[in-house]
This record gives sequence, C-alpha cells and structure tokens, in this order.
Amino acid sequence: MLLLYILASVSVVLILLDTLAWILLQRDKTKVFLAERPLVSILVAVRNEENSIMACLQALENLTYPKEKLEILLGNDQSTDNTAALIEEFIAQKPYFKLFHIEKTCGNAIGKANVLAQLARKARGEWLFFTDADTCVPNDWVQNMLALGKNRDVITGFTWICGKSLWATLQALDWTFALAIAKIFSDFRLPVTAMGNNMAVRRSAYDQTGGYENLPATLTEDFALLKAITTQKGTFKNLFSASVLAETQASPLFSDLLKQRKRWMRGALQARWYAQAYVGVRVGFYIILVLFAVTKSHFWQEILIFWGAKVLWQSVFLHKCLVILGKKIAWLNYLLFELYAMILSWLLPFYYILPFKIDWKGRLFN
Repeated sequence: MLLLYILASVSVVLILLDTLAWILLQRDKTKVFLAERPLVSILVAVRNEENSIMACLQALENLTYPKEKLEILLGNDQSTDNTAALIEEFIAQKPYFKLFHIEKTCGNAIGKANVLAQLARKARGEWLFFTDADTCVPNDWVQNMLALGKNRDVITGFTWICGKSLWATLQALDWTFALAIAKIFSDFRLPVTAMGNNMAVRRSAYDQTGGYENLPATLTEDFALLKAITTQKGTFKNLFSASVLAETQASPLFSDLLKQRKRWMRGALQARWYAQAYVGVRVGFYIILVLFAVTKSHFWQEILIFWGAKVLWQSVFLHKCLVILGKKIAWLNYLLFELYAMILSWLLPFYYILPFKIDWKGRLFN
C-alpha cells in the first residue's frame, strides 16, 4: 500500500502545481507602449542553414523597430552549404545587416557560444537580442520584449514549434508546458532557463559576466549566461505572451530530438535545486506508475484514477496556455502528449549516459 500512497501523493502534488500555474500564468499584457528606443543589436549564429535562413532573414527585415536604432549581426560558422551566399545576396543594400565569417575560437567559447561571443564584441547596442537561423520572430518583437521585460537584465520570450504534423504538435506542447512552468518560477524570482532563440540581454549585464568567452565551455550557452547574470544579482523575466511569440522548426526525426535533448540535459543537470526537484517529481511519477502497474496490477482501478486525474488537469492547463497564445489543437493531442512525455521520461536518462558525443550542427563535442 505504501506505493499506492506515494503514487497518490505525487499525483496530488502535480495537480496542485498545475493549479498554481493556472492561477499565476496570465500576467503579461499583450500590448505595452515603449517610450524609449535604445540601440539594439540582434545576434544570429549561422551554420549550414540554407533551408531555413531566408525565412529568418525576412522576419528580421520585417521588424517594425526603427532601422536607425537597429543592427543585425550574423556570424557564419564555416558553413559548407550555400548559406553564406544566400545571406550576402539578401543583405545587399541593407546597411543595418552585417555578415561576419567566424574562423577562430574566442576564449573558452565553443560552438554557437563562440560565434555569439565574437558578434557581441562587434555589437554597439545597449541591448543584445538573440535568435536562431531556423527561427522567425514577430514584427513587433523588439519593442514588445523591451516593454514587457522593463527593468530586467535578461528577457526570455516564448517560442512555438510550428508544423501541422502530429510530431510537430507534440513537440509544441512539450515546449509550451516547459516554458509555462519556467515563467511561473520566473514570477517567483527563481531562474530556470532562457531560450537562446528568443532572448534579450542588457549589454552592461552581459559585459559584467565577461561575455561568452569567459564563461565555462558549454553547448547550452543561453542557460550559462542566465546563470552567470543571476549569480551577479542580475534580474530576469520569462514572458508568456503571444506578442513575443517566435516560431521555430520541429526536430524532424526522433533521433534528432534525442540529440537535442541530450545537449539540453547537460545544462539541466546544472540547474538550481528547485528546477531539478520539479523535474524529478514529474519523472518520478512515471517511474512509480510503471512500477505500481507491474507489481500491483490488481490495483488497476486506482492506477487509472490517479493517472487520469493527473492527465485531465494537465490537459486543462495546457489548453489554458494555448488560449493565451492564440493557438488551438484537437483534444486528442493532449492525451497523446502524455504518452510522448512518458516515453521521453523513461528514454532520455538512458540515452544521456550512452557514450555518444553531443552533435551540434554536424560537429561533435564531448
């Protein structure tokens, strides 16, 4: 019976946590007037992006922020495809776009962090904005981020996984849930994570850390920068609003998703204790559920009751999130998301410890 009590307790905890998130979630206004227009530098690391770079560039071109207050710096990290040529053709006659070819390393920085470190050295803005080459930001991205994240040093927007397939929808729900919870922690001044494809950092706060080149070598550079700034008492805010919603592409294959999550887990293991505890409770639920089903199958009715209550309220919470974001999916997808989350919760820890190197844009890192 002890296992039954544990399963019931964890179910109640998860429902209470989702209820708290439900109450606190909708705090960011959709439109806020920005009186000042500081100089902004947008930094984009690029490597072999010929299939996605044009949509990203067009989105940046469509930004409504005053062009005289904007510079967009792109760092080509030794692309072997047609990426550089596409960028050069697009930015011709657009002086606020600049392309730099990254050939050397800078301090401790590796991978994407190395590109961003070198772009930051060339940037003139009071604010550094970050996005990815496979991400499209909204037209009012800059002013909405600055207005909603007023007086903060790190501002994280919301990123939606676009695509009409079930696979893309499940990933979108996964990101939505994770970013909603990160936003709740943020409201309690507890940093969890930042999103390197939708993030803004005050230049003075960035410089105080010494920049990416002086941070420990990492492939989760957004999390490392957030951690460094908050360690120095910098302020932060995670936004959950359609007005700062960027769109990125889904991982096309399950193997690609595993590679992505293995890289993310490297940073997650360095997260603060409360973030690890929250993840532990959610993963622990599935572990206890399966153990209970295997060892106490005659309690199948109780198992279904606790699991069903958790899934029902989780689905309601996700629906609330999508309403805020102006998104809509079929209710069946909420149930399929539970199976998706269960499979990943069991599989990822085992995949992480396998002796595979971390793959980023065709480069392998230990």
